[in-house]
Amino acid sequence: MFHPIQRIPPVFKNSTLMKEGIALMEAGRLEQSIACFDAIQSQLQWPSDPAGLEALTQKAKVFYKLGREEEAVSHFDTAAFLDPGFTHQQWAHTLREIGRPLDALGHTQLACELHPNKPALWAELASILANLGRTEQARSTLHAAVTVAPRDPTVRYVEGDLFWQSGQFDRAADSYRRVLDEMPRHTKAQGKLGALLLHQGNFSEAASLLAKALDTLPDDPWLLVHQAHALAELKQAEAAQDSLSRSNGQPLPPRLQLQRAQVHLLLSNNAGCIHDCTQVLVNLPENHQAYAMRATALLNSGLLNECKSDLEAAIEKNPDNPSSYTNLGRLYLHAGDAENARRMLERARKIDGQHKSVTEFSQQLGIEPPSNNSKSSRSLNGAHNESNPHPVKRRKIADSARDLNVSL
Repeated sequence: MFHPIQRIPPVFKNSTLMKEGIALMEAGRLEQSIACFDAIQSQLQWPSDPAGLEALTQKAKVFYKLGREEEAVSHFDTAAFLDPGFTHQQWAHTLREIGRPLDALGHTQLACELHPNKPALWAELASILANLGRTEQARSTLHAAVTVAPRDPTVRYVEGDLFWQSGQFDRAADSYRRVLDEMPRHTKAQGKLGALLLHQGNFSEAASLLAKALDTLPDDPWLLVHQAHALAELKQAEAAQDSLSRSNGQPLPPRLQLQRAQVHLLLSNNAGCIHDCTQVLVNLPENHQAYAMRATALLNSGLLNECKSDLEAAIEKNPDNPSSYTNLGRLYLHAGDAENARRMLERARKIDGQHKSVTEFSQQLGIEPPSNNSKSSRSLNGAHNESNPHPVKRRKIADSARDLNVSL
């Protein structure tokens, strides 16, 4: 009996091809992704078909990634003739992805002019302005969007980023929670709220949120490193190591690699910490955190001469880290120089008398740690509150904010 061939309806076939093309592009198989987008266009009867428009913009994005800018611009120009608002928004997204926020600004402004009643577009404009350092302009733009659409997830998401970047961490967390109230599976909000809670010391909720984000993006290195950090703080060493292993082999921006080094240190993997810190210092030779962290790993490994050199570099580049002084004090103590060991302890106490490293080294020297009433002037000003952390910790949180959009 003859059975006619069942043809796949074009809409479903195009949807499958689109997903395949985007997946190939995200995996770095750019030429193969172009073939998928070409296949979609070849099946369309009308150029203005929504699938054809998306295929055009996705191909343009691939051409930018390949460095073929003329072809990218040509494809975006063609798409802009069909739907200028959508195209300029996608054009801006692509330019931001490849690190050109100033070029993205003009396209976002055009999209806003074409669709003035879309608050999410104005939120995107505010985000770009913030990235360009135009903070006041970003705030006023975002305020208008929040006023019009207080429950819009994109608006609240950008609001969270702006609060984080300005050091208002509790308000940032509240904004991300508002996003998740409206869109519980918003992966970016899950990841960023998880990272923020991690920095604030709420490790359990951070690990839970990051796990949910990893359900959607299982290979994302930014999420993996932050999840490993939260698990390491929770003393779940095996799970933390598994997340770290999954991030191996992926190129990491220096500050994310520095965070991975910190996780290695928490897991007593001194060799891993030394390796990551060394790589960071190739790209950021003035980074005091990398010197201080590598020094701790070297000290743990018994490599005392190398440790002393790193500690001196860390103190020169940042004289406000108490751990560098206490570690240098341990070196003096190992060499039998108790006087200089005590001198290092006193210098660390002046910075932060309640720091963990100060308490531990005081006990090692048989000196009673300072009471809560004898904190440094910074501590007396309330610098250790969760919403207003110690200046050193604040800088670390701010550094993480600069990497928020690395992969999410």
